[in-house]
Amino acid sequence: MVRRREVTAIVMLILGTIVLGGCGGDGEQAQIPTDVRSALDTTLDYLRENYSGEAPSSGLEWTGEESTEEGVVGAETYRFTAEGWEVVITAPVVEPSQAVYYVEVTSTQTGFEWSGEVDAEGNVTEGTDG
Repeated sequence: MVRRREVTAIVMLILGTIVLGGCGGDGEQAQIPTDVRSALDTTLDYLRENYSGEAPSSGLEWTGEESTEEGVVGAETYRFTAEGWEVVITAPVVEPSQAVYYVEVTSTQTGFEWSGEVDAEGNVTEGTDG
């Protein structure tokens, strides 16, 4: 009887590990903070308004991931890609209402490059060094 309980416990432990291990695997998109996603949207809107012929089109589906290098303290980096475009956003680790996001946008297809900052109120400043 004891042996049966041990086997059942081991089987339950293995099943639990398999089920929990399957959650959040590599195939899932990283959870992007809302404020970072807002900085992306603000940047894209700004580019479409000010660089209409060169900006990413509005129908693109962006995928994002955290890409902070190991050992970096005080900021997190997020990388978004869509059909030959890349947007890298560096977000300081502060209250979202105090944040200023450094943004770099590049197109591997056209060579378009842009950099600037987006503050918490959605104001965009071009050409900053982040």
